Amino acid sequence: MKLFAFTLLTFLVGLGQVTALPAGGHQELEERSTGSFNGIATYFYQYGNPGACGNWNSDSAWLVALRPEFYNNGKNCGHKVHFKAGNGKELTAIVQDECPGCNKDSVDMSIGFWNAFGYPSDDGIFDITW
Repeated sequence: MKLFAFTLLTFLVGLGQVTALPAGGHQELEERSTGSFNGIATYFYQYGNPGACGNWNSDSAWLVALRPEFYNNGKNCGHKVHFKAGNGKELTAIVQDECPGCNKDSVDMSIGFWNAFGYPSDDGIFDITW
């Protein structure tokens, strides 16, 4: 079913027949300054699997998974999001997955992105603003 939907969508986009639909409770990520959301960062491993966006990435890639309302049915796949950690470090990652289990305004990071912030993985969480 997913393959059929993807094929149909690709065909319609090629014809220029797709129009934007209202977000319906979902949020589009847009260019804005860091600080709109305060949450907790957690991390994940890819284990050689594609994320919800359908792309295979290494664990070292700087990626994030967002709650369903921010993932927005994949509309935010590939968007860059800027984050600021409690230690003051600011970095940018690409949305590549969905995190249905994430708490409000929290994000799940690839272990590579997590490590770039300098927190030990044993900590398991840290405060994040984005």
